[in-house]
Amino acid sequence: SPKSTVATREDAPDALDFVADRPRSLAAHVLEQIDLLFDAAADKRIALKLAEGLDEAGYCRLEAPVVAEGLSVDIATIERVWARLRAIEPAGLFSRTVAECLGAQLAERNRLDPAMKALLDNLDLVAAGELVQLRRRCGVDEEDMRDMLAELRTLDPRPGQAFEFEPIQP
Repeated sequence: SPKSTVATREDAPDALDFVADRPRSLAAHVLEQIDLLFDAAADKRIALKLAEGLDEAGYCRLEAPVVAEGLSVDIATIERVWARLRAIEPAGLFSRTVAECLGAQLAERNRLDPAMKALLDNLDLVAAGELVQLRRRCGVDEEDMRDMLAELRTLDPRPGQAFEFEPIQP
């Protein structure tokens, strides 16, 4: 009898393989973490508002004074909640700037010393390749600078991209 041409191939991917391989959405990850991190309804409301400001790189593009005014709370409360949100893994989520994002990752590795802080404060000099001025500002020699720049390259300036992106809806 003729073989069926509809026979399943051994190596044919299963629909479930695709579901399992898809990265989790950033929204699902963040919303789950907010549920775990915050008990107070008021803090949760602020956290959710800040989460709406996340972009696909994992940065929060909102301004604390604007959020504070919109929710009728003081800026200190916004900053307190925002600081807790920055504890969510991967390190660097909810950062406002590249320097803050990379600083969070260095802090997690226990590598955020004064020289590294100076390096992060002068990322414009890194981009411009102004190494002599950079070494002076960081107070390090050529070898240390090489090591610091090598370490910088191991960091992820876009931690949100480990996830699928869908904006968090208000």
